[in-house]
Amino acid sequence: MHLLPMYYFKVVVKNRSINKAAQELHITQQTLSAHMNSVEKELGCVLFTRSPHFQLTYEGEKFYQYVKAITGTYESMQKEFQLLARKRSPSHRHRPYAQSRADTESSQEIYTGTSVYTPGFAGTVQ
Repeated sequence: MHLLPMYYFKVVVKNRSINKAAQELHITQQTLSAHMNSVEKELGCVLFTRSPHFQLTYEGEKFYQYVKAITGTYESMQKEFQLLARKRSPSHRHRPYAQSRADTESSQEIYTGTSVYTPGFAGTVQ
């Protein structure tokens, strides 16, 4: 499963309506319904009732918990790598992690006095 249908599902749950979610996402209701039907088919269950009013099923609640965790982790990863890209100068971008002086210094602050294992080296960081 791709991330896009998961994000779509989050917006559907937030809006409690496929029509409102489609408007927020700037896609047609038919497109969003097709995505939701595809997710339900892939998972083999119904995620929410559509009428008379929107309501998550038990499976929908479970799926929503996973979606929040997965998309949250993905968003955290994106933010972390954006920060790393801004912190590292262009000359350090293609160096291995441990060869960057700034990275080495910050690693030493974190691991001072700690036994570490690195292939070809075993010792204590001073």
